[in-house]
Amino acid sequence: MSNKHLKWWLNTFMSSLQEDDKRTGLAILADCGRACMESHFGKKLNDLKAEIDNLNNVDEIVVFMNKNHLGSGNIVRKGDCLYDRYPKCYCPTMSSGIIESPVFCNCTRGFNKALFEAVFDKPVQVKIEKSVARGDDCCLIKVNLKSR
Repeated sequence: MSNKHLKWWLNTFMSSLQEDDKRTGLAILADCGRACMESHFGKKLNDLKAEIDNLNNVDEIVVFMNKNHLGSGNIVRKGDCLYDRYPKCYCPTMSSGIIESPVFCNCTRGFNKALFEAVFDKPVQVKIEKSVARGDDCCLIKVNLKSR
């Protein structure tokens, strides 16, 4: 299979996920993001977990995450929400041009959900507020720490 054909196939697949069974397709992408987070940050999180658990509040955890590059290094807190701002897309699959569909940003949603749930030891809600793949000037991830 040529790279051109693979790129076409993957982008067609992404479009199909969005159009066919949106909820299932997006959940699959989020699961892929969880696995990606585990492969990139799993060991680092395990090594840092004792330090994280000794922090007293959300603000201290945000400072720790920024210092240790758990996320963009630009996390800001506003009430019960954290905003993680990336000046560009760091996903190698997207930034290499292999996949161009913004539907793939649901993988990033899963990545961030897994990361913040591991750090805070509780369920969080994650929303992609902005996305370079959608034409925005940055990627902005909103993490709601208040579970429903």
